[in-house]
Amino acid sequence: MIVRSADYGSNGQIRLDGAWMATHGLTTKDVAECMNVSPNTVSQPIRGTLVDISAGGACVIAEWPVEPQSVLAWRFHFPSVPVPVPVLMQVRGVQPLPRIGSFRIALAFIT
Repeated sequence: MIVRSADYGSNGQIRLDGAWMATHGLTTKDVAECMNVSPNTVSQPIRGTLVDISAGGACVIAEWPVEPQSVLAWRFHFPSVPVPVPVLMQVRGVQPLPRIGSFRIALAFIT
């Protein structure tokens, strides 16, 4: 399962999945308008693979780390659901995985 997100870190940047946007014919401006933010705050995407999910949160293996305590607007792509499922989550921990060149990210659902 693929997970995509927009990262609302303390630096004020929003990172979107550019490849997904291009596949669906969206521009940075389109997404920024939908999220009610300035297109100038958009930067690189965060991509990851969901490895665990529960009632309280999820664990994702991602290409690079995110700032602990960041609030993320994730889009979960489930095989049986035709559209991405948006959820707000907070980064609870980040662990480097040097063997595979990735990072394990622990996330908690925000309710």
